[in-house]
Order: sequence, then C-alpha cells, then structure tokens
Amino acid sequence: MVRLLDPHVEFRALTPGRDWRAEDATTVVQGIILGTWFDGVDEDMTVVSLAGGSVGERHAVDYELNLTRRGEPYRLAQHACFDVSGGRITWMRVLCSGYQPGHPGHASKNAGRQGKEAGPAAPAESLRGRRPRPAPRSRPAPSPGPAGR
Repeated sequence: MVRLLDPHVEFRALTPGRDWRAEDATTVVQGIILGTWFDGVDEDMTVVSLAGGSVGERHAVDYELNLTRRGEPYRLAQHACFDVSGGRITWMRVLCSGYQPGHPGHASKNAGRQGKEAGPAAPAESLRGRRPRPAPRSRPAPSPGPAGR
C-alpha cells in the first residue's frame, strides 16, 4: 500500500472525532490507515459499494465497507479525492463516516446505539441514486490556484 503513495504525499483526512495530517507515505499507511483506522479489524471486510471518477486531473473514489472490528460488526463509508503523478498518489483528501454500529446480516451487542465515533447518518440506501443539486450561479467560481489544491 505504501508503494501507491508518493514518498512525500500531502495527506489530509476528516473522521468524526479528528482531523489527520501526514506528509509521508509510511505515516499515512502504517500510522494512520493500518495503525489507527483499521486497527483491530477482522479479515471479514466486505466492499458493499465502490464508485470512482475524475474531474479534470483530480480523481475520486467512494466506497462503503461492512467489517468486524474487535468482534463487533460495523459499516463505514469513505470518500477520497486524489492527484496522481508518476503513477503514485501525490495529494489526497479523505472524508470518513466513522464506524456505524451493525450491518445487515449481523447481530450486534451495540446495534441501535451509536459508537464513540458515530454520528447521525442517513441510511446509505436512501442516498443512492440521488443527484446533487446544482450550485447557484450568482457569482463566478474562484480560480483554482495553488491554494485551491
């Protein structure tokens, strides 16, 4: 996984309880993704949905996972935007739903209550197929400069 990232990747992420920052691939993978976010996750992780695309040269991926962490079932959604140069991710932003208790087909001791990182969330099924509303066009969009990355 480290090889997918540029050694000096600019990484930022938001989870319900924290913002994350790193400037090197090893910290992103070993310290954040595997060392914190997915620490304690069992091997039964399942990709429920996966979608991707791009806007200009910026890429995006959305996915939902069913997984078991420390014996409890959860559902998780993440959205990532990233830039690629030389075959590696050089810039990445991630937004995470946090671990949402339970997932279809599994009973849970904590079903019906929200976990530490959980917040109010609409069921993913109710969001699928909805198109975002277009933004009002009352002002011109700011030009994407170095600060817009």
